[in-house]
Amino acid sequence: MLRRTAVFAVAVSVVVSFLPLLICRPQFRRLFFFSDDWNLLDGAARLGVGRWLATPFLNEGIFPLFKLLYLGAVRLTGGSYFGLI
Repeated sequence: MLRRTAVFAVAVSVVVSFLPLLICRPQFRRLFFFSDDWNLLDGAARLGVGRWLATPFLNEGIFPLFKLLYLGAVRLTGGSYFGLI
C-alpha cells in the first residue's frame, strides 16, 4: 500500500512539473539560447570539438560527457531550445 502511494505521488509530481511547459508552450517555442549556452556553442565552433572537450567551461571544470551530450542534443533537435527543455 505504501509503495502504491509513493508511485502515485511521484506520478502526480511529474504531471504537475510539466504543467508550466504545456501551458506556456508558445512562449517556450520562441525561447532562444542565452548566456552559458552561447558560450558552450561558441567554444565548440571556435576550438573544434576535440580541443573544446578538454577545455574547462568557464573555469569550472572539465565535463566532456556533458559537453558531448549537450552538443548531441543541439544537433538532434536542429538547434531548437524547446527540444533541449
